[in-house]
Amino acid sequence: MLLSNRDELKEKGYDIDKFISLRVQTIDNTFQPVSEVRLIKGVENEPIKSIRLRKQINDSYTSEVKNFILEIAEKAQSKNIITSEDEWVNRKIKFIKSSLMVNLNSEQDNLRGISRGIYEPLLHDIILYCAKLYQTKELPSKPYAATLKELLIKGEDGIFHVGSDLTLGSSYLPKTSKHGACDFQGNGIKANSIIKYLSKEYLEYDNWVVVRDFFTKYWGVHFKFERSTYLYWRTISLLSISGISILVCQTCWILSKINNRQ
Repeated sequence: MLLSNRDELKEKGYDIDKFISLRVQTIDNTFQPVSEVRLIKGVENEPIKSIRLRKQINDSYTSEVKNFILEIAEKAQSKNIITSEDEWVNRKIKFIKSSLMVNLNSEQDNLRGISRGIYEPLLHDIILYCAKLYQTKELPSKPYAATLKELLIKGEDGIFHVGSDLTLGSSYLPKTSKHGACDFQGNGIKANSIIKYLSKEYLEYDNWVVVRDFFTKYWGVHFKFERSTYLYWRTISLLSISGISILVCQTCWILSKINNRQ
């Protein structure tokens, strides 16, 4: 109604300044002041559609009405106007991160503030979206690159962990490798309080090889025996079921050094 009578209202002295206190419906079905509503400017397609930001403008408004509301918000100097896809994704990933409270000492569910049933499908979409950016080498320059690494990914134990606490299991590894990858699991090192393997569920992802490389080279999931983690892996080996595992892992480390020199 306001939009259709805008010219008439302007003639009567009701300029856009008069509408700054206007309340707008959000996707949460609440009515919020224009300055507090998340508005989108210049981005046609919403990235990672499964994640909706709180106080984001309701989809029922027409593009004409949204532009009018955006004009009011700009007049009100709103800080909730999203002007690029990168900013939109950044806010979404930060929103998911803020919903997680990590309790790694818990043997049960270590997700707090957001349920597993909600988190897992959202994480799936984030991983696939960002794995493509990793593949095209665009990810490091994104504003959410650092926050992304703080999200939790699932281990074979069914618990969510930071990436650097996980290791690739046998199912993820090729039969031969030129990159010094070591099959810790295949060599008899069982999961324990120190070593935790990545969940096999990610093998079901589209283009899982890209996802695997994304996990190891960007998210920090272990896959080879490196000098920087020698004492760490030696500790794991000493806790494993056989002394043979120590020899195997030391051999993997030597092979990784040889391959890196080639």
